[in-house]
Amino acid sequence: MKIKVGSIMTVSLIALALMGLVGCSSSDSAAAPVAPAAAAPAQASSSSSYVPAAPAQPAAPAAAAAAPSAEVEATKKVSAKPKQTVAKTVTEFEGGTRGGVMKINTQKWFQRWDMTTRSHWSSTQGLNRHYSGVLQFSPRDGLTVTPDLAKSWTLADDLTGSTFVFNEGVKWHDGEDFSVDDVIYTINRWQNPPVGVAQPRVAGLLLVDSMLKVGDNTLQIAHTKPTSRILPAMADSWHIILPQHILEPAGGVLSTGEQVIGTGPFKVESFSEGNNVVSVANPYYFHNAPDGSPFPYLDGITGIAFANNDLSAAALVTGQIDYYTSLTPSKSFPIKEKRPSIVITRWDSPGFQGISMNTTKAPFDDLELRKAFACGLNTHAIAELSSTPGVVPMEFRQISFFGTADPNYENVASLKCVDPAQREANEAEAKAVFKAKGITEVEFDTDTLDDPIGTIVQQQMKALGVDVKIVISEVTSAREKAYAGDTTLFFFGQAVASKSPVEIINQIYRPGAGFELYQATPPAKWSELLDQLDMATLGSEEEKALTAQMDTIMWEEWMPKVPIRRPDEFQVKQDYVRNIDAIATAKFIQSRFVDAWMDK
Repeated sequence: MKIKVGSIMTVSLIALALMGLVGCSSSDSAAAPVAPAAAAPAQASSSSSYVPAAPAQPAAPAAAAAAPSAEVEATKKVSAKPKQTVAKTVTEFEGGTRGGVMKINTQKWFQRWDMTTRSHWSSTQGLNRHYSGVLQFSPRDGLTVTPDLAKSWTLADDLTGSTFVFNEGVKWHDGEDFSVDDVIYTINRWQNPPVGVAQPRVAGLLLVDSMLKVGDNTLQIAHTKPTSRILPAMADSWHIILPQHILEPAGGVLSTGEQVIGTGPFKVESFSEGNNVVSVANPYYFHNAPDGSPFPYLDGITGIAFANNDLSAAALVTGQIDYYTSLTPSKSFPIKEKRPSIVITRWDSPGFQGISMNTTKAPFDDLELRKAFACGLNTHAIAELSSTPGVVPMEFRQISFFGTADPNYENVASLKCVDPAQREANEAEAKAVFKAKGITEVEFDTDTLDDPIGTIVQQQMKALGVDVKIVISEVTSAREKAYAGDTTLFFFGQAVASKSPVEIINQIYRPGAGFELYQATPPAKWSELLDQLDMATLGSEEEKALTAQMDTIMWEEWMPKVPIRRPDEFQVKQDYVRNIDAIATAKFIQSRFVDAWMDK
């Protein structure tokens, strides 16, 4: 492996020089979904084997979204509704061109080489292409569970266990043989990480009770409860399999770029910490294209981190960057005015953005105060104020506890704490509770100077008689304070790798979840309903009925978090980039680029 001392400066310098070409906005927050497009359900059948689809003629580039002027007047409405998407089952490569190096924007530097310990999506964009999982979600729809290291699987009839059969002859990037032992080691590391190693997205793997290696290439897993959700847990983009022979001698700690050794479609060739990672196609990759030739199609990928969205936009305008999975509308649409060939697609981003309340200490160990704080906030105003003016629908929308994965989302606006018609009564009730309990101030931790969410919360709570003290920390330490229970209020966002309410639960609410953040213990009835939900089919009427009941309990009897908003995302790519679909969960599913290609 080569390690370059210098940085990839050309793109950054050109972008810096051309920042003035790109329209700016006072809002630089991430963008939010409208009604989700229909998608195939996650696979939960008793068994499955991979059958490559026949290749098809390449589809024409997607039509770009309508672009507003660089300066959008407050009264001018811009249509940015996402188009309905159809899950594709074929690889669009016939007549395509192999080779080339695609340059992608990985947003902020991911700070840690171990992507499993860094929950921000920039980690997957920068590192996920080097790894494989036991299973994976289809990059065409983001929901169908497909093979990866495991070529087939079987669920027990009573859902208490599962069996995975792995591909033979798989090698790590350093030439060492992959083994089922690596899977056992990695899952054990998720559940029992080394001291000081956070695993914020472990919850889906908490369904693994015990593991047994059978022969050379089979793994049997006993579940902690009857569930089919073990399959999406194994397909989660964060649940990458790591090399035991690399990490075990290091005490389980992955701390340098030299340790980024996987079985994925690309391997690290060089890197400049804080700036870029240069990857080349993995000659040992174990998946073939539908025509029998090796994946991936590209010769390599260079991922470059930019300091801000202005630099990212300028690099796209000048054609120095080929692809960026998520740019704000205030930056996206002005690019099209300067470079009409740019393709902009709005996509549904499942996840949750809200405020955690530490229930292990006053004042939020009191359910009545948690409800007063949550219902006293005007979340519609927060979503509106943090959205880009003139973009219709707003890039942010209000959510309930299951975020944009909530199958009952259409009913969110009628909830007591959300309904605009009940806003005045909610605020009066909250103000009375704060006064009666003597609550006059509370601390709000943030990692952002002039945090817009913190500022809005501060203004709204002041009208209710509560002074919100904003405490600013550096981004990593702010999150680690929240993980350690050293915060009282903390705004956080969590995107998930599958559009399912169970994925939200696994990351935020299930006891032991990475973003539980010292919330109150769930009521017994809620936990009983979760057991039923773990066996329900994704997207079924049963799932909708169960989550509706659970949501009611969360508002009335638990109030574990304060649901605030969730963004739509805007994919921006050059028109020659193919097979990177703007699907739900694109940040995670579209980060391996196995079958991506460029037609020039």
